[in-house]
Amino acid sequence: MSKKKKSSKTSGSPAEIAKSLFQELEANKQNKENKKDDKNLPESYFDDRITPGIELSVFDFNEDNYELGAKTLLCILLKHFTQKEFDPDKLQSDDLLLHLSDFDEMIVNNLSVNVCNHMQEIGSLTNPEIHFTPDDLSDLKVEHVVLYVKDIANDPESAYVSTI
Repeated sequence: MSKKKKSSKTSGSPAEIAKSLFQELEANKQNKENKKDDKNLPESYFDDRITPGIELSVFDFNEDNYELGAKTLLCILLKHFTQKEFDPDKLQSDDLLLHLSDFDEMIVNNLSVNVCNHMQEIGSLTNPEIHFTPDDLSDLKVEHVVLYVKDIANDPESAYVSTI
């Protein structure tokens, strides 16, 4: 069995190479935008993440339960804003908040602000100073909420930790 080895050398002038790279970056960006804006979620998307009649309540988050805490908080907020009963155990880390909110950017913004507010922080998850969250609301995922809650719950100097 022989494998073809890709040539590591590129041909063309530096200007041609740069143009090619910029075209590739633009195509990748466009593909990403098309994927985000695709409002054709699988039929089972919500069914796979909802448990009718689920009872959720907020609890104090710490270094041991931050992931469940973050997902529970997110589900409570989603129920408030979308009237859907999301189950924290069924959320996927790569779920876009935009999809969970049925493509309503105002809901994503409210989720972003309310998660921060719950953690005793002013602002939103898209704050450029939060290095592990995207700056664009449309790119926010469940994993970003979990990372944010983990960061705050594990910081002994955070306002949240000092209040619990």
